[in-house]
Amino acid sequence: APLTLVCLKLLFSWFFILNPIRLLFFHPLSKLAGPKTWAVTRWSVSRAIISGKSHDIILDLHKKYGPMVRIAPDDLAFQSISAWTDIGGHRRNGLAEMRKQPVFNETFKDNLLGVGPREDHSRMRRILSRGFAASTLQRQEPFLNSYVDKLISELSKRCDDGKALISIETWYSFIAFDIIVPKGLSKRVKDNEQLNDAKIQRRRAVGTERPDFMTAMIGNGENGESLSEAEITSNCPALMLGGAETISSSLSGTTYYLATNPLALVKAVNEVRSAFPREEQITLPATGQLKYLNAVLTESLRMFPPFSGASPRVVPSGGATIAGQFIPENTVVGIWHWSMSRSPRYFLHPDEFHPERWLDDPRFKNDQKQAYQPFAVGPRNCIGMNLAYAELRLVIARVLWNFDLQLDECCSNWVDDCPEYFGWEKVPLLVRLAPVQR
Repeated sequence: APLTLVCLKLLFSWFFILNPIRLLFFHPLSKLAGPKTWAVTRWSVSRAIISGKSHDIILDLHKKYGPMVRIAPDDLAFQSISAWTDIGGHRRNGLAEMRKQPVFNETFKDNLLGVGPREDHSRMRRILSRGFAASTLQRQEPFLNSYVDKLISELSKRCDDGKALISIETWYSFIAFDIIVPKGLSKRVKDNEQLNDAKIQRRRAVGTERPDFMTAMIGNGENGESLSEAEITSNCPALMLGGAETISSSLSGTTYYLATNPLALVKAVNEVRSAFPREEQITLPATGQLKYLNAVLTESLRMFPPFSGASPRVVPSGGATIAGQFIPENTVVGIWHWSMSRSPRYFLHPDEFHPERWLDDPRFKNDQKQAYQPFAVGPRNCIGMNLAYAELRLVIARVLWNFDLQLDECCSNWVDDCPEYFGWEKVPLLVRLAPVQR
C-alpha cells in the first residue's frame, strides 16, 4: 500500500506539475505563441474539434496570437501563404517529404488519402489521375448531364411553383453521390457493405462504357501499371464518399451565398440566362467561360471551404523551415483552411461575400489570393479538383437557368449553424424554387 501511494504521488506530480512545467518552459516549442492551457495537453484542441466549431476557434487564436500558434504540446497551426508550399509542396534537393500523421496513414492505409511512401503515392496518383483528367471529363459529360437532368426533374416535381420548401442540400448530396460512385458499386456503398473482390469483379464486367476513376483503377495503366485489389478496395470508399461529401457541401454553400446576396444572385442569373437561350447549350466548356459564375464559385469555396480543418503533417528528421521559422523534427504542423480563407491579413472584408474580388475589382487589389487553396497544394493535393469545378459549374448553372431561388428565413445563418467534424455536418438548407416561365 505505501508503495502504491508513492507511485500515485509520482504519477500525479509528473502529469500535473513536472510535465506541464517541461512543456511550458523547456520544450522545443515553449517559446512559440499560443494559449498556455493548450500547450500542456491535447485536450483543448480535441475539445474544440468535438464542439464542431474548431474552425472558428482556431481562427480566433490566429487573430490573438499571430500566424503561428501552438495548439497542442507538439502541434502548430500556421496561417501563412508560404506555409502552403513549405508543408505540402514538392520537396526538392533531397529533402524528406513531410509525411502525414501515422494514425492518418493507418486509417487510410492503401489508398490515396493516406498511403505513406512518396513512391507508392506517386504511382497510385499517376494511375488514378486518368479518371479525373480534363479529357476524361469531356467524355463524362453525357453522364454528368443525365444526372443533372434527373436533379432538375426531381426539383421541378417538388417545388410546387415556388410554394414548397425544399431541403436542397439533400438533393445536392444525391447528385454528388450518383455522379462520383461508379456504376455497379452504388448500392454497395449506399448499404455500407464492405467492398470485396467479388464486387470489384462485377464492376470490371461493366467495362469502360463510363470513363470514371474506377475505369482507371481496373484498367491497365501506362507501362502496365495498375492498382492491386487491396488498393482498389481501399480507394473506392475513400474517393466516393469523400468526393461526394465535399462536392455536395460546395453546392450547398454556393446556393446559400447566392440566396443571401441578392445583387450577386441577379448578376449570376442574368449571366447564365443571357448566355444560354436553350438549356441544352449549357455545357462544361460553355460554363467555363462564364466569368461571374466562376467568380461566384471561387468566392463560395473561399467562404465555405469543403474541408475547414488542416491535413496535419509531421516535420521530418533534422527539422524544417516553415514560414521563415525553424521547426524541430516530429512536430505536427498544419494549415486550417478556414483560418486562411477568412484571414483579414489576406482578404479585405474576409467575412463578406464578394465575387468581384476575383474579377479585378480595384477594391480588392491588395487581396493576397495565393492564400486561397481549397484543394491544398503539392503532390498530395485534391486529385478531384477538375471534377469538382465541372460539377459545380454545371449544376449551379442549370439550377439558376431553371428556377428563381429564394432562401427560407429560418436558414439565414445556415453556415454558422453547420458544425464541422472532419467535414461539414450540413443542417437543412430550405429554399423555394419557382420554375422560370419561358
